[in-house]
Amino acid sequence: MTKISFYKVSGGVASAVKLAAELTEKSVEKRCKVLWQVSDETFVKEIDQVLWSFSDASFIPHSTGPLSDPVGVSKESTPGIHYEVLINFHQDIPTWFSRFEQIIEVIYNDPKNTELKREHFRFYKDRGYETAYIDLSNEKFPS
Repeated sequence: MTKISFYKVSGGVASAVKLAAELTEKSVEKRCKVLWQVSDETFVKEIDQVLWSFSDASFIPHSTGPLSDPVGVSKESTPGIHYEVLINFHQDIPTWFSRFEQIIEVIYNDPKNTELKREHFRFYKDRGYETAYIDLSNEKFPS
């Protein structure tokens, strides 16, 4: 069954993206395929830039679109080749979420985001999915 992890960070969306990039890097080191699901082309481009410049000491191989391997950043309504890790920055939960082994949702300091993630949490719990909550709000991520 799909495992759902909610991570809470202090700061804004930049902090959330930084954490998600770190989690992506760890997943790639374990040879997992990762799909970032986002809502629009502007965010696709922003994430693309973050992943290229994330760390001077490492490299996260990625491209845009759901067919990118091992990491894809996509606004498309299809998971493409991905089935291992989904990082959901979209306001909706994809209908195909259950094909993934793990889903990551990041909560950051924005009232709309917080309410949205509460809804997502209830959605998963109501359907019997295992959920984990990891509070990293005392950790330092750029905001």
